[in-house]
Amino acid sequence: MVGDFARDYDKASEKYTVDDIILQGRVDHVTVRKGTDGKTLASAVIVPREPGSGSMVPIIVAFGGPVADEAGKLKPGDLVQIETAYLPVPATRIFHEIRGFMGMKLKSMGPDPKPLKLREELVGWLKKSNALQPEPGGADNVLVKQMSGKVDASLAAGDDFTITFGPGLMLSGKATFLSVQDGKAFPVELTADQSAAMKIPEMSAVFAAFPSRVLRMPAEVEMTTPTIDGGGAWGLAKPLTGKVKIKELTGHFNNPGEYGVRLVCYKGDKRAVFFSPFHSRPVDGTYSIQFAALKWEIEGLMAAKQTGPSMAFFEVVRRIGPDRFEHDKPEPQYEVISEPAETILTLSAE
Repeated sequence: MVGDFARDYDKASEKYTVDDIILQGRVDHVTVRKGTDGKTLASAVIVPREPGSGSMVPIIVAFGGPVADEAGKLKPGDLVQIETAYLPVPATRIFHEIRGFMGMKLKSMGPDPKPLKLREELVGWLKKSNALQPEPGGADNVLVKQMSGKVDASLAAGDDFTITFGPGLMLSGKATFLSVQDGKAFPVELTADQSAAMKIPEMSAVFAAFPSRVLRMPAEVEMTTPTIDGGGAWGLAKPLTGKVKIKELTGHFNNPGEYGVRLVCYKGDKRAVFFSPFHSRPVDGTYSIQFAALKWEIEGLMAAKQTGPSMAFFEVVRRIGPDRFEHDKPEPQYEVISEPAETILTLSAE
């Protein structure tokens, strides 16, 4: 099993009914201890390779004998393949993981290269794009040093994040958003008018990270950047409307759930998520979209008067579960089934 191998407690209990299962995933952490007989025991929490999910439930695998010593050498972020036996344990919500797996054989494939490649891309962009001394791209560049640690921490946590650079920090002389959404990097330059509207300080670099809250699936559809009514201006007191063109890539995607377009807006240290449902599973064609300006979403963006240009991403999603409530705000559970499309939305309170 690869990827999202345990997203629901009760379904997992029904699913894991065979004796021999091969798990493939990413190590979250490992615990090593000594048993009463003095032998080494280990357990590893295994999560899908794609990080970040409001609905994912990790699997905990126990190891004994020689495999325990091998498991004790694993590091967070390592990719692994584990041959396991499953001893039925009733699914219950008192646990934060699915238990009952005993690791029989273990194959470590080393660190997951995907975040390493993304880190290399991000740090490379920082080195070649910023204007600080001693020289752009230099090994002692202070901006690269300041941002690299924050980038590393967010990539390790599977977060989405944005960095807003003032125009004085960029070789281009333009204020710039550098965003990571769904594991991909998006640098976007702002116009002089957009930068002025945001009142971005000349030499500022503002970093903001956010939990991903989605499951990223292999792309099932291709989506064009939506055409927004009003030319990208959004008065938050009214719905945002437009059209999007969709093309199927797989020819079939019949998993249960409510399909639609998810809109994620970033503004300073605020993020708001909006959802425009389709009436049915989308096929090739052009679809109307409408994002309602719900009260909590307005508050999320407007609490600190967060108007003006906002980095925004659209993506086709499958809503796979009921909304959960955390801190009195709804948190839908989504599977992302397209690549994200970025744009700049200009927000206002009207």
